[in-house]
Amino acid sequence: MTMSANSFLRELQRRNVHRAAMFYAAAAWLLVQVATQVFPFFDIPNSTVRIVVIAVVIGFPFAMLFSWFYEWTPQGIKLESEIDRSESVTRQTGKTLDRWIIAVLSLAVIVLLANTFVLRDATNPAADRNSGSYDKSIAVLPFDNLSRDPDNAYFATGIQDEILTRLSKISALKVISRTSTMRIASKPENLPELARLLGVSAILEGSVQKAGDTVHINVQLIRAATDEHLWAESYNRKLDDVFAVQGEVAQAVADALSATLTGAERQLVAAKPTTNAKAYEFYLRGLAMEGRFTSLGNEISARAAAYQSAVDLDPQFAVAWARLAAAHTELYFNEQRTPQLLKKIEYALDQATRLAPQTSETWEALGLYRYYVLGDYDAAFAAYAKARETRPSDGSLVYPQGNIRRRQGRWEEALALQTRAAELDPLSTNTWINIGITLRGLRRYDEAQAALDRGLAAAPGDTELLTQKIFTYLASGQLDAADRLFAQLPPGPLPFILAGARYQTFLLKRDYAGGIALVQQVLQHREAFQPWELAQIDCGLGELERYAGAREAGLKHLTECRDQFVAILDSGDSTPWNYPPLSRAAALLGDRAAAARYAELGVKTLANDAIGNPIAAEAQALVLLQAGDKAQAIARLRDALGRPNPNGSSLAIVRLDPLWDPLRAEPAFKQLLSEPAP
Repeated sequence: MTMSANSFLRELQRRNVHRAAMFYAAAAWLLVQVATQVFPFFDIPNSTVRIVVIAVVIGFPFAMLFSWFYEWTPQGIKLESEIDRSESVTRQTGKTLDRWIIAVLSLAVIVLLANTFVLRDATNPAADRNSGSYDKSIAVLPFDNLSRDPDNAYFATGIQDEILTRLSKISALKVISRTSTMRIASKPENLPELARLLGVSAILEGSVQKAGDTVHINVQLIRAATDEHLWAESYNRKLDDVFAVQGEVAQAVADALSATLTGAERQLVAAKPTTNAKAYEFYLRGLAMEGRFTSLGNEISARAAAYQSAVDLDPQFAVAWARLAAAHTELYFNEQRTPQLLKKIEYALDQATRLAPQTSETWEALGLYRYYVLGDYDAAFAAYAKARETRPSDGSLVYPQGNIRRRQGRWEEALALQTRAAELDPLSTNTWINIGITLRGLRRYDEAQAALDRGLAAAPGDTELLTQKIFTYLASGQLDAADRLFAQLPPGPLPFILAGARYQTFLLKRDYAGGIALVQQVLQHREAFQPWELAQIDCGLGELERYAGAREAGLKHLTECRDQFVAILDSGDSTPWNYPPLSRAAALLGDRAAAARYAELGVKTLANDAIGNPIAAEAQALVLLQAGDKAQAIARLRDALGRPNPNGSSLAIVRLDPLWDPLRAEPAFKQLLSEPAP
């Protein structure tokens, strides 16, 4: 005889199966919460937590079957089929289960509230920011160098940077990056104002005195709003025992701010990178130079030399290998694209990966290599994501992820990541520069100017920021504003990027004589420029001379430009960004076949670069125009203008640029110019 649905449900209720399900679910949830919160404290691996979750899920059907077939009686557990209905005590056990369910649910509610309002706030810096509370946020100011020898200043800077890096590995803290704190005096006068500017509640100050093989370190943690000293300590150590100080300071700061460390974080904070004191000194020299953002080869080379000395003294110094690889990668990207330097990068990466494959520094170096050298943006982003797992509060890892997303054409995501980086590194000019560039690419010109002004508030007169403001004025067609801003700059030799902005202003205003005078002035300092920069300058001069009617001089400089770029390619430097200007020079020289070939190479090699590809498309439009195919030139130009394009032409620029004068009578070009900006 089959059981009807109604009778089956009544039987489920009688046998307390539904109560057992509720009890099991509540108890299982509670167990999982305890496992996820407590296990890490005792260094129990995450795999154990996963085993607990899987066991809980698998156990549910067995628990339900048990509650159906068995009953708990005063005589013990018996099969339901062996108990006479008149002797069943399911009603009483049901009441007992109700009390247990209430008890477990009460505990679950307590755990949920604690997780929501206590633990989550303790481990999630974003929650602090959203609520307006910065109780677990800190800035580590530059340490005073109290040594008699001023050359020991690197030691104070390096110690400060090491402490900051270890603090950034604590997920419960918001830690301001070094590129912001390096702009601040070691003992600022107005701590509350500084804390407001940085978005933190606590300030760590310190001093370092190095004498021979002895180091004296003083540190103090201050609540900025009240100038209250939360914690202070002095350390007197020998050089070969100084490694542990940074970890001790980081742990003490976390304790003072009530920031809970996981077991893994405690290990990271306490780790000693080397036992060789002399190697560590060279490493600190490198770190002291690390915070200064620069693309100058001599400065990057000096940093690389310090790290090289560190690994020469201790070949097992994994973090120094990683930073050496990163320094060589920057040098390769900015100046020396040689096979010899590439081998050095790969060797250093191999050593770092062999010695410490999971450290954030190794992943960071891999991310930079994949980004700058390989152009593999997916792999680069993934590497930085791995680095952030153990340095979640480091804006220097968030910022490149935003730049990578921009290269991938994911502009809004790029902007979100760059904005997050600015929260962790609010005084970093490089971050605000790139936020401005991203917004300019999106044609949000007013917002771009506002972002660049935020950077200038932190670094008044910064040439790069002012240059990007000029480019933004040009992109929006505000030539007079660009002129006024340039007039405010101090006199002196112009760096390449600023010279480029000024050149474009003269070009768009069709002041060819002024532009030629500018370029001739710039070329008086040829030694200051890289070969590709000199090639670009010759290209610009040749174009201006053509427009000014000096055809022979223009052809001469365009030929020099082309030959320099060809020599760069022949040297083994296959930088894809060289193809658009090379194709442009070949097109203006009338070499249609070479121009088409170089233009196609530019489009192909920059196909996956959302910044470079529109520029390559624009260069191809010029090649088509010089070949007499005006319709295809307009179509290609429309394609270039239809995408975010921070470094190429905007619609406002195309309206003014003499390069496109041969198209101005074309109906399709007139229609393009009359359309609103994409």
